[in-house]
Amino acid sequence: MIKLKNILLAQPQDYNENTASLDDIIAGKAKICYGEESDALKIIQKMLGISTDGKFWDGTAKAIEKLYNTTYNSYEGLCIGRNTIKKIKTSNISTTTSKKSKYDYLITQHVVDTAKELKSKLALTNIQAAAMAGNLVAESGLVPNRIQGFGGKTGTQRQSGGLGYSYAQWTYWARKRALAKYAKENHGITLDDDMTHTAAIGFLIAELKGPVKYKNKKGETVTYNDFSSMLSGIKKQKTIDNASDYIMVEYLAPKNQSEEKKQKRRDISKLILIQITKPTTTTTTTSPSQLNLTPPDVDIGTDSLDPTRYKY
Repeated sequence: MIKLKNILLAQPQDYNENTASLDDIIAGKAKICYGEESDALKIIQKMLGISTDGKFWDGTAKAIEKLYNTTYNSYEGLCIGRNTIKKIKTSNISTTTSKKSKYDYLITQHVVDTAKELKSKLALTNIQAAAMAGNLVAESGLVPNRIQGFGGKTGTQRQSGGLGYSYAQWTYWARKRALAKYAKENHGITLDDDMTHTAAIGFLIAELKGPVKYKNKKGETVTYNDFSSMLSGIKKQKTIDNASDYIMVEYLAPKNQSEEKKQKRRDISKLILIQITKPTTTTTTTSPSQLNLTPPDVDIGTDSLDPTRYKY
Protein backbone atom coordinates (compact mmCIF):
# COMPACT_ATOMS: atom_id res chain seq x y z
CA MET A 1 0.00 0.00 0.00
CA ILE A 2 1.25 3.54 -0.79
CA LYS A 3 1.61 6.18 1.92
CA LEU A 4 -0.12 9.37 0.87
CA LYS A 5 0.63 13.05 1.38
CA ASN A 6 -0.76 14.71 4.47
CA ILE A 7 -4.17 16.20 3.70
CA LEU A 8 -6.69 17.08 6.41
CA LEU A 9 -10.23 16.18 5.49
CA ALA A 10 -13.51 16.93 7.24
CA GLN A 11 -15.96 14.07 7.68
CA PRO A 12 -18.54 14.34 4.88
CA GLN A 13 -22.23 14.88 5.53
CA ASP A 14 -23.08 12.68 2.56
CA TYR A 15 -20.91 9.77 1.52
CA ASN A 16 -20.56 8.62 -2.07
CA GLU A 17 -22.63 5.47 -2.52
CA ASN A 18 -20.73 2.41 -3.72
CA THR A 19 -23.04 -0.40 -4.91
CA ALA A 20 -20.30 -3.00 -5.47
CA SER A 21 -21.04 -6.38 -3.88
CA LEU A 22 -18.61 -8.29 -1.68
CA ASP A 23 -18.37 -10.91 -4.42
CA ASP A 24 -17.24 -8.20 -6.87
CA ILE A 25 -14.57 -7.03 -4.46
CA ILE A 26 -13.33 -10.56 -3.79
CA ALA A 27 -13.19 -11.16 -7.56
CA GLY A 28 -11.11 -8.02 -8.07
CA LYS A 29 -13.85 -6.29 -10.07
CA ALA A 30 -14.39 -3.43 -7.62
CA LYS A 31 -13.02 -1.55 -4.61
CA ILE A 32 -14.46 0.51 -1.79
CA CYS A 33 -12.59 3.75 -1.13
CA TYR A 34 -12.28 6.33 1.63
CA GLY A 35 -15.32 8.61 1.72
CA GLU A 36 -17.71 6.02 0.30
CA GLU A 37 -20.69 4.23 1.83
CA SER A 38 -21.45 0.61 1.00
CA ASP A 39 -23.51 -2.37 2.17
CA ALA A 40 -20.55 -4.58 1.34
CA LEU A 41 -18.39 -2.49 3.67
CA LYS A 42 -20.66 -3.44 6.58
CA ILE A 43 -19.60 -7.05 6.08
CA ILE A 44 -15.94 -6.07 5.83
CA GLN A 45 -16.25 -3.95 8.99
CA LYS A 46 -17.75 -6.96 10.74
CA MET A 47 -14.78 -9.02 9.60
CA LEU A 48 -12.46 -6.29 10.96
CA GLY A 49 -14.28 -6.34 14.29
CA ILE A 50 -15.32 -2.68 14.18
CA SER A 51 -18.57 -0.70 14.08
CA THR A 52 -20.67 -1.70 11.07
CA ASP A 53 -22.06 1.59 9.79
CA GLY A 54 -21.03 0.96 6.18
CA LYS A 55 -19.14 4.27 5.98
CA PHE A 56 -15.47 4.32 5.00
CA TRP A 57 -13.99 7.01 7.20
CA ASP A 58 -11.31 7.28 9.88
CA GLY A 59 -12.47 4.34 12.01
CA THR A 60 -12.27 1.92 9.12
CA ALA A 61 -9.06 3.47 7.82
CA LYS A 62 -7.41 3.02 11.23
CA ALA A 63 -8.48 -0.63 11.24
CA ILE A 64 -6.75 -1.04 7.87
CA GLU A 65 -3.63 0.60 9.30
CA LYS A 66 -3.70 -1.87 12.16
CA LEU A 67 -4.25 -4.75 9.74
CA TYR A 68 -1.13 -3.81 7.75
CA ASN A 69 0.80 -2.60 10.82
CA THR A 70 1.52 0.76 9.21
CA THR A 71 0.56 4.46 9.38
CA TYR A 72 -0.65 6.67 6.52
CA ASN A 73 -0.06 10.39 6.26
CA SER A 74 -3.52 10.73 4.75
CA TYR A 75 -6.42 8.41 4.07
CA GLU A 76 -7.49 10.11 0.84
CA GLY A 77 -7.31 7.57 -1.96
CA LEU A 78 -7.21 4.60 0.44
CA CYS A 79 -9.25 1.68 -0.92
CA ILE A 80 -10.23 -1.84 0.10
CA GLY A 81 -9.87 -4.43 -2.65
CA ARG A 82 -9.45 -8.18 -2.89
CA ASN A 83 -5.94 -8.14 -1.46
CA THR A 84 -7.22 -6.48 1.70
CA ILE A 85 -10.01 -9.06 1.95
CA LYS A 86 -7.42 -11.83 1.65
CA LYS A 87 -5.34 -10.13 4.33
CA ILE A 88 -8.32 -9.98 6.68
CA LYS A 89 -9.05 -13.66 6.11
CA THR A 90 -5.50 -14.82 6.71
CA SER A 91 -5.12 -12.61 9.79
CA ASN A 92 -8.24 -14.22 11.31
CA ILE A 93 -8.94 -10.82 12.86
CA SER A 94 -12.72 -11.19 12.86
CA THR A 95 -12.66 -14.20 15.18
CA THR A 96 -10.52 -12.45 17.77
CA THR A 97 -11.77 -8.86 17.87
CA SER A 98 -15.40 -8.79 16.75
CA LYS A 99 -18.22 -8.46 19.24
CA LYS A 100 -20.35 -11.52 19.79
CA SER A 101 -23.72 -11.58 18.10
CA LYS A 102 -26.69 -13.22 19.78
CA TYR A 103 -26.96 -15.34 16.64
CA ASP A 104 -23.38 -16.66 16.63
CA TYR A 105 -24.41 -19.97 18.17
CA LEU A 106 -26.62 -20.67 15.15
CA ILE A 107 -23.77 -20.56 12.63
CA THR A 108 -22.69 -24.19 12.76
CA GLN A 109 -20.61 -26.16 10.28
CA HIS A 110 -23.87 -27.70 9.04
CA VAL A 111 -25.22 -24.21 8.26
CA VAL A 112 -22.04 -23.15 6.46
CA ASP A 113 -21.91 -26.41 4.48
CA THR A 114 -25.56 -25.97 3.49
CA ALA A 115 -24.89 -22.43 2.27
CA LYS A 116 -22.03 -23.72 0.13
CA GLU A 117 -24.24 -26.54 -1.19
CA LEU A 118 -26.94 -24.04 -2.18
CA LYS A 119 -24.33 -21.86 -3.86
CA SER A 120 -23.06 -24.79 -5.91
CA LYS A 121 -26.35 -26.45 -6.84
CA LEU A 122 -28.32 -23.27 -7.53
CA ALA A 123 -25.40 -21.29 -9.05
CA LEU A 124 -25.73 -18.50 -6.48
CA THR A 125 -23.21 -15.91 -5.36
CA ASN A 126 -21.83 -16.01 -1.81
CA ILE A 127 -24.24 -13.23 -0.88
CA GLN A 128 -27.30 -15.00 -2.30
CA ALA A 129 -26.35 -18.37 -0.79
CA ALA A 130 -25.75 -16.81 2.63
CA ALA A 131 -29.11 -15.02 2.46
CA MET A 132 -30.91 -18.24 1.58
CA ALA A 133 -29.21 -20.19 4.36
CA GLY A 134 -29.84 -17.35 6.82
CA ASN A 135 -33.54 -17.40 6.05
CA LEU A 136 -33.71 -21.16 6.47
CA VAL A 137 -31.96 -20.86 9.83
CA ALA A 138 -34.59 -18.31 10.88
CA GLU A 139 -37.34 -20.66 9.73
CA SER A 140 -36.17 -23.94 11.22
CA GLY A 141 -32.63 -23.70 12.59
CA LEU A 142 -31.81 -25.81 9.51
CA VAL A 143 -33.10 -28.89 11.32
CA PRO A 144 -34.66 -31.12 8.63
CA ASN A 145 -37.40 -32.58 10.86
CA ARG A 146 -38.27 -29.35 12.67
CA ILE A 147 -41.97 -28.83 13.45
CA GLN A 148 -43.27 -25.29 13.83
CA GLY A 149 -43.42 -23.97 17.40
CA PHE A 150 -41.29 -23.08 20.41
CA GLY A 151 -39.16 -25.62 22.26
CA GLY A 152 -37.29 -27.14 19.33
CA LYS A 153 -40.03 -29.65 18.52
CA THR A 154 -39.05 -32.28 15.94
CA GLY A 155 -40.75 -35.30 14.40
CA THR A 156 -42.17 -36.79 11.25
CA GLN A 157 -44.21 -34.99 8.62
CA ARG A 158 -47.34 -36.84 9.73
CA GLN A 159 -46.78 -35.60 13.29
CA SER A 160 -46.51 -32.03 12.03
CA GLY A 161 -50.15 -32.04 10.96
CA GLY A 162 -51.12 -28.58 9.76
CA LEU A 163 -48.01 -26.92 11.19
CA GLY A 164 -44.94 -25.79 9.29
CA TYR A 165 -42.40 -28.55 8.65
CA SER A 166 -38.74 -28.97 7.75
CA TYR A 167 -36.23 -26.42 6.43
CA ALA A 168 -38.62 -23.88 4.93
CA GLN A 169 -41.42 -24.66 7.39
CA TRP A 170 -43.60 -25.70 4.47
CA THR A 171 -47.19 -25.23 5.66
CA TYR A 172 -49.74 -25.17 2.83
CA TRP A 173 -51.08 -28.69 2.29
CA ALA A 174 -50.26 -28.89 -1.43
CA ARG A 175 -46.60 -27.95 -0.89
CA LYS A 176 -46.31 -30.41 2.01
CA ARG A 177 -47.80 -33.09 -0.22
CA ALA A 178 -45.22 -32.29 -2.88
CA LEU A 179 -42.49 -32.53 -0.23
CA ALA A 180 -43.80 -35.92 0.91
CA LYS A 181 -43.98 -37.22 -2.66
CA TYR A 182 -40.49 -35.99 -3.47
CA ALA A 183 -39.00 -37.47 -0.29
CA LYS A 184 -40.61 -40.86 -0.87
CA GLU A 185 -39.86 -41.16 -4.58
CA ASN A 186 -36.28 -39.88 -4.40
CA HIS A 187 -35.11 -40.89 -0.91
CA GLY A 188 -37.53 -43.58 0.32
CA ILE A 189 -38.76 -41.39 3.20
CA THR A 190 -42.40 -41.85 4.19
CA LEU A 191 -44.70 -39.62 6.22
CA ASP A 192 -43.75 -41.64 9.30
CA ASP A 193 -39.99 -41.21 8.86
CA ASP A 194 -37.95 -38.27 10.08
CA MET A 195 -37.05 -35.91 7.24
CA THR A 196 -33.35 -35.88 6.32
CA HIS A 197 -31.08 -33.10 5.11
CA THR A 198 -30.64 -34.73 1.71
CA ALA A 199 -34.39 -34.95 1.12
CA ALA A 200 -35.23 -31.49 2.50
CA ILE A 201 -32.50 -29.62 0.64
CA GLY A 202 -33.17 -31.68 -2.48
CA PHE A 203 -36.84 -30.67 -2.47
CA LEU A 204 -36.00 -27.01 -1.89
CA ILE A 205 -33.56 -27.02 -4.79
CA ALA A 206 -36.04 -28.88 -7.02
CA GLU A 207 -38.79 -26.42 -6.10
CA LEU A 208 -36.61 -23.42 -6.95
CA LYS A 209 -35.39 -24.90 -10.21
CA GLY A 210 -38.99 -25.96 -10.92
CA PRO A 211 -41.19 -27.65 -11.62
CA VAL A 212 -41.41 -30.54 -9.13
CA LYS A 213 -42.89 -33.66 -10.72
CA TYR A 214 -44.36 -36.74 -9.01
CA LYS A 215 -46.83 -39.54 -9.75
CA ASN A 216 -50.37 -39.56 -8.37
CA LYS A 217 -52.33 -42.63 -7.27
CA LYS A 218 -53.25 -43.37 -10.89
CA GLY A 219 -49.59 -43.44 -11.86
CA GLU A 220 -49.91 -40.20 -13.81
CA THR A 221 -47.09 -37.64 -13.70
CA VAL A 222 -48.19 -34.47 -11.94
CA THR A 223 -46.31 -31.21 -12.38
CA TYR A 224 -46.25 -28.91 -9.38
CA ASN A 225 -44.24 -26.15 -7.68
CA ASP A 226 -42.38 -24.08 -10.25
CA PHE A 227 -40.49 -21.35 -8.40
CA SER A 228 -37.89 -20.81 -11.11
CA SER A 229 -38.99 -17.18 -11.54
CA MET A 230 -38.19 -16.59 -7.87
CA LEU A 231 -34.78 -18.18 -8.32
CA SER A 232 -34.18 -15.73 -11.16
CA GLY A 233 -35.23 -12.92 -8.81
CA ILE A 234 -32.85 -14.12 -6.10
CA LYS A 235 -29.99 -14.10 -8.60
CA LYS A 236 -30.62 -10.42 -9.33
CA GLN A 237 -29.99 -9.39 -5.72
CA LYS A 238 -26.58 -7.75 -5.20
CA THR A 239 -26.55 -6.91 -1.46
CA ILE A 240 -27.04 -9.19 1.53
CA ASP A 241 -29.93 -7.11 2.90
CA ASN A 242 -31.80 -7.07 -0.42
CA ALA A 243 -31.21 -10.78 -0.99
CA SER A 244 -32.39 -11.68 2.50
CA ASP A 245 -35.52 -9.52 2.22
CA TYR A 246 -36.37 -10.88 -1.23
CA ILE A 247 -36.08 -14.51 -0.13
CA MET A 248 -38.15 -13.85 2.96
CA VAL A 249 -40.96 -11.92 1.26
CA GLU A 250 -41.13 -13.52 -2.17
CA TYR A 251 -40.14 -17.14 -1.64
CA LEU A 252 -40.63 -18.13 2.00
CA ALA A 253 -43.42 -15.64 2.71
CA PRO A 254 -43.87 -16.03 6.48
CA LYS A 255 -46.91 -14.41 8.06
CA ASN A 256 -44.81 -12.05 10.15
CA GLN A 257 -42.80 -9.81 7.82
CA SER A 258 -42.07 -7.04 10.30
CA GLU A 259 -38.89 -5.00 10.10
CA GLU A 260 -37.68 -6.73 13.26
CA LYS A 261 -38.05 -10.15 11.62
CA LYS A 262 -36.34 -8.93 8.46
CA GLN A 263 -33.42 -7.55 10.44
CA LYS A 264 -32.97 -10.83 12.30
CA ARG A 265 -32.66 -12.68 9.01
CA ARG A 266 -30.26 -10.08 7.61
CA ASP A 267 -28.05 -10.38 10.69
CA ILE A 268 -27.95 -14.18 10.53
CA SER A 269 -27.22 -14.06 6.80
CA LYS A 270 -24.31 -11.66 7.33
CA LEU A 271 -22.73 -14.01 9.87
CA ILE A 272 -23.01 -16.88 7.38
CA LEU A 273 -21.52 -14.73 4.62
CA ILE A 274 -18.47 -14.04 6.77
CA GLN A 275 -17.99 -17.76 7.39
CA ILE A 276 -18.35 -18.95 3.80
CA THR A 277 -15.69 -16.46 2.69
CA LYS A 278 -13.26 -17.60 5.40
CA PRO A 279 -11.36 -20.83 6.14
CA THR A 280 -13.75 -23.47 7.51
CA THR A 281 -11.49 -24.25 10.45
CA THR A 282 -12.94 -21.32 12.40
CA THR A 283 -16.52 -22.61 12.22
CA THR A 284 -18.22 -24.38 15.11
CA THR A 285 -18.90 -28.04 14.35
CA THR A 286 -22.36 -28.57 15.77
CA SER A 287 -24.87 -31.06 14.41
CA PRO A 288 -28.42 -29.97 13.48
CA SER A 289 -29.93 -31.95 16.37
CA GLN A 290 -27.96 -29.83 18.86
CA LEU A 291 -30.00 -26.77 17.87
CA ASN A 292 -33.12 -28.09 19.60
CA LEU A 293 -32.56 -25.95 22.69
CA THR A 294 -33.30 -22.44 21.52
CA PRO A 295 -32.67 -19.36 23.71
CA PRO A 296 -35.81 -17.24 24.25
CA ASP A 297 -34.50 -14.28 22.22
CA VAL A 298 -34.46 -16.29 18.98
CA ASP A 299 -37.79 -17.74 17.86
CA ILE A 300 -36.41 -20.41 15.54
CA GLY A 301 -39.16 -22.67 14.26
CA THR A 302 -42.01 -20.25 14.96
CA ASP A 303 -41.98 -18.67 11.51
CA SER A 304 -43.98 -20.53 8.90
CA LEU A 305 -45.13 -20.07 5.34
CA ASP A 306 -48.35 -18.14 4.96
CA PRO A 307 -50.86 -20.90 4.05
CA THR A 308 -52.91 -18.41 2.04
CA ARG A 309 -49.95 -17.32 -0.11
CA TYR A 310 -49.57 -20.24 -2.50
CA LYS A 311 -52.80 -21.99 -3.48
CA TYR A 312 -51.70 -24.02 -6.48
